[in-house]
Amino acid sequence: MLRRIPLVVALALVVAAGCDQAPTAIDEATPEAPGFKVVDNFWLEASFSQANCLETVDADLRFHWLETYTESASGNYNYQWKFTVHGKGVGRDTGWEYVWNNSFDWSPHQHGAPAGYPYTESFTDNWVVIGKGQAPNWKSKVTTKFTVNGKGDVTVDFVKYDETCKMK
Repeated sequence: MLRRIPLVVALALVVAAGCDQAPTAIDEATPEAPGFKVVDNFWLEASFSQANCLETVDADLRFHWLETYTESASGNYNYQWKFTVHGKGVGRDTGWEYVWNNSFDWSPHQHGAPAGYPYTESFTDNWVVIGKGQAPNWKSKVTTKFTVNGKGDVTVDFVKYDETCKMK
């Protein structure tokens, strides 16, 4: 125990002696925070027609559009184009009613290299049209992914499409 006291006192003196000196720092030690910008953010109403299982559905839709851009100090960027859709539709032939929901997301990402590589892009589009009463439900989903490595070679090129029509 007695040996620890001189050691603690010695460490305290070293710390105290260092406190009167100006701190040293490396210039630009902290990189700039990524720049985030909302490019567009608005609501839009529109009419739309889509083939749906048995018939074409005419819909009145409300879109929420959000477009953002983020860039880092090193030149990497993320861009996102996203919208959600809600509305109601009516079948042209049957007069059946439908509730419409859709989400869409497109996101490219690029590193700051002069050639623009590596580069990655993903895309997802989900359609869900729910029929009221005896009207069928319709779902559609598109998913894509595309990647180019640092050498400029395409390493991923993927597209998947699923569609289902559920009769009641």
